[in-house]
Amino acid sequence: MDSHGKAVWAEMKDIIKYEYRIFNIFKGLFLILILPLMLVVSSFTLLPVFIGCIFYKVYQFAKKRPKVFFTILSFLVVICVLIFVFRGFLSVKLTLFMKYLKGLF
Repeated sequence: MDSHGKAVWAEMKDIIKYEYRIFNIFKGLFLILILPLMLVVSSFTLLPVFIGCIFYKVYQFAKKRPKVFFTILSFLVVICVLIFVFRGFLSVKLTLFMKYLKGLF
């Protein structure tokens, strides 16, 4: 290979390195910006479908076994009300009660 060929080959290698750096920059931007955005958009579009499927399954279960469904539902409502009461209104009294329990043991 003559000197001109070596110079062209060296310049081509520099261009390839430069293009490879640009490709890595775009690949990094894609992975950092576009891919998470696509995941968020796809999750927002699929979320109503999943929620609809869950509600439909619950509806089918409620039609098939209404007594069991209302028993489970009332149990969950009681748990939610108890959590709300103990966390919200009785938080001070509950901490005092817990200190009293610790003093007993």
